[in-house]
Amino acid sequence: MKLTYLFLGILLLSININAQTKNERSDYNNWFYKRLFANSSPQTSKDTINVFTAELQRQFNEIESNWNEFVFDWDNLRKNIILISVGLKYTLSIPEEARANFIEGVTLMNDTSNKKSQDYDLPIQKLYAANALAPWWNEVYKKLGIAHELAEDYELAILYFQLYLLTQPPPEEARQVQDEIYINKAKAEKEHNEWLKTHTVNPNGTVSPKH
Repeated sequence: MKLTYLFLGILLLSININAQTKNERSDYNNWFYKRLFANSSPQTSKDTINVFTAELQRQFNEIESNWNEFVFDWDNLRKNIILISVGLKYTLSIPEEARANFIEGVTLMNDTSNKKSQDYDLPIQKLYAANALAPWWNEVYKKLGIAHELAEDYELAILYFQLYLLTQPPPEEARQVQDEIYINKAKAEKEHNEWLKTHTVNPNGTVSPKH
């Protein structure tokens, strides 16, 4: 039975990789995960997390500095790792390398001397490295949300705050982070409206500057 669950988990990973759109992946996941792990053993769940985390690390190592590709191609994979991990009756350990990257990333992020939005690239890279090594670690998602907000990348800030909420933090923490999502949505909308003042979206989907 354990091998059956693990095989089905690997099959779902293959479906995730080959699905053409994020919506397709989400449709598979929402239905399949609730059933796959409803009665699985803790060891089976941990084995599946290990398989998915190894795939996450492989993809992270391949993309080098193209972080947006990592973010948007694998948000569903990370969601599923979170959903499995919160169902465990014990806390997963944090690899030392993940902790080192996390501490370095937070330290660099908190160094506010002469900061511009592009100055957050290195701390964000460190936090992504920590996330790839320990995608069940909720604090990394929260810090990534903060880092992306500081870098004025509000859509990604929203994404990571939402992932943090999936980890089921304490109510007071959840309230604070949900408010941060509202704040970033307002900032993103303002940024988009400013962009529309200088750009035109044509009927064919192309964009041209306003004269």
